[in-house]
Parts: sequence; C-alpha cells; structure tokens
Amino acid sequence: MVRPGTKRPATFMMDEPPDDDETPGPPTTSMTTPSKLARLSA
Repeated sequence: MVRPGTKRPATFMMDEPPDDDETPGPPTTSMTTPSKLARLSA
C-alpha cells in the first residue's frame, strides 16, 4: 500500500492521514480504510 513517504495519490493524502496505513490508531482510520482500499484498488 501507499507509504507515508511515498504519497502517491495526492487526493489520498488530502483525504486520509498518511499514517493510517501503518497505525490502526484513530477510529476514523478504521472507518476510512475500506473506502481507501476500494479507491486505491479501483
């Protein structure tokens, strides 16, 4: 997946925090993860 340092899609960086890939911390991350996966896969 996209690493914080890579910051491939600019929209991804704007939408979600870069560390959501590595850190399962905030609840927002868990909620956005499925949509993020769908967006990156599609």
